[in-house]
Amino acid sequence: GAWGVLERAVGFGAQLQVLYMDACMLSGPIPDALGKCIALEELGLDGNQLTGSIPEALGACRALRRLYLHNNLLTGPIPEALGQCTVLEKLSLLSGNQLTGDVPAAL
Repeated sequence: GAWGVLERAVGFGAQLQVLYMDACMLSGPIPDALGKCIALEELGLDGNQLTGSIPEALGACRALRRLYLHNNLLTGPIPEALGQCTVLEKLSLLSGNQLTGDVPAAL
């Protein structure tokens, strides 16, 4: 299924730069392994049924410029670690999720 595609994409690790899997009927948590994709510049997982919290591991993706996680079923706080993604230009998390707490000051 679609998560198998995601697992193979994560297997590219440092080489993966762009991953869009929006509206692919994905469910379950966002894998921590995405944090190993250190060259990742764009990640779009919006419009799925992802659950759980946004992984702190995404903070390791320092090249991340665009992050789209809206319209899922995500809960919990926005990780402080996302503040380490200093080139982040577009961030869409709040719409359609049940995130709690404040947006980290670094964002």
